[in-house]
Amino acid sequence: MIVAMRRFVRNAVLLALLSAPLGCANTPTVPVPPPEITEIDAPEEDGWSRAWAPKESVEPGDVVLVWNETAGHGVMVLAEEDGSFDALIEASAGDEIIVQVKRNNRLSREEGHFVPKP
Repeated sequence: MIVAMRRFVRNAVLLALLSAPLGCANTPTVPVPPPEITEIDAPEEDGWSRAWAPKESVEPGDVVLVWNETAGHGVMVLAEEDGSFDALIEASAGDEIIVQVKRNNRLSREEGHFVPKP
C-alpha cells in the first residue's frame, strides 16, 4: 500500500512538472478593441457611402473590415500611420454597416452602424 501511494505521488509530481511548460502557451490574449469612433456618411448620388474614423481610432497597419450587412458585400482597408481609416462602400440609406478590426490574426467584436439618409 505504501509503495503504491509513493508511486502515485511521484507520478503526480512528475506530471505536474512536465505539464508546467505547456500551461505557459495557453495564456489569454488581449482582445482587439473595435474602432473608438466610426462615422458613416450618407450615400452620395452615385450610391457610395464613406465609412471613416479620425486619427488614433485604431492601430497603424490594422486591417479594417467594412461590411454592408444589408447588401452582402464589403471592403477592407489598411489603417493609416496616424490610426485613421477611410473606406468607400456601396450603400443605401438605412443599410446596416458592420465595422471590425483585424490585428495580427485576431478580430475585434463587430460594431454595427446604419447609413443615414442624405
